[in-house]
Amino acid sequence: MKPEIIFKPGFFLVGMKYEGRNEKGEISELWKKFSERIFEIKNRVNEKECYGLSIYSEKFFATGEFLYLAAVEVVKIEEVPEEMVAVEVDPAKYAVFTLPGEPDKLPKLIHEIYCRYLKEEGLKPVGNYDFELYNERYPPNQKDSKIYFFVPVE
Repeated sequence: MKPEIIFKPGFFLVGMKYEGRNEKGEISELWKKFSERIFEIKNRVNEKECYGLSIYSEKFFATGEFLYLAAVEVVKIEEVPEEMVAVEVDPAKYAVFTLPGEPDKLPKLIHEIYCRYLKEEGLKPVGNYDFELYNERYPPNQKDSKIYFFVPVE
């Protein structure tokens, strides 16, 4: 699996968060709740894009817990709807992997990206986050659906 290397300027996300290990499919539930409230977010950049941002703290390596944000990109952060959060993502160089659009397979594929494919490409991940981008190439439940997975690299 060969990534595309790109530079992405900084951007802003607004969405709903989950913190834990996703042992019982909590992230799927988060996406359902978020999809019911997405219309509340103002200043969206692209109506056909959503982001799944994972942020890893030091406790991730000890407990497996991480923060996940189901979000959309906004032009600027103004009003943040109740029970939602805003995050600014700094400009970065990314290795972008095109993955099959099957969210249940993401954990295994992400593990392979970090443990195998980045090393094979001589890439070193930096930062404490990564994200999925869901756009018009991700019609849910379609066999040719695609998810883009971004890993910040040196």
